[in-house]
Amino acid sequence: MTELLYEELSYKLIGAAKEVYKELGRGFLESVYEDAFCYELDKLNIAYERQKELDVHYKKVIFERKYKADVIVENKNPCFSV
Repeated sequence: MTELLYEELSYKLIGAAKEVYKELGRGFLESVYEDAFCYELDKLNIAYERQKELDVHYKKVIFERKYKADVIVENKNPCFSV
């Protein structure tokens, strides 16, 4: 099994996402799920930023175009691999 980088936080986030899906189900726009997810994060006292723009790094180059993350939690830097 793969070890989680932020295990405790990861389980809290998964629980929050499951709660949102349990309550809303499917069929809404992404923005509705984002609102509900952030509501759950507030209840859990988890700090977050919404719609944060991030640099895109590719082979030692930083693209001019930014990536907009829906939610960044606890100021953790998202890791992407291509």
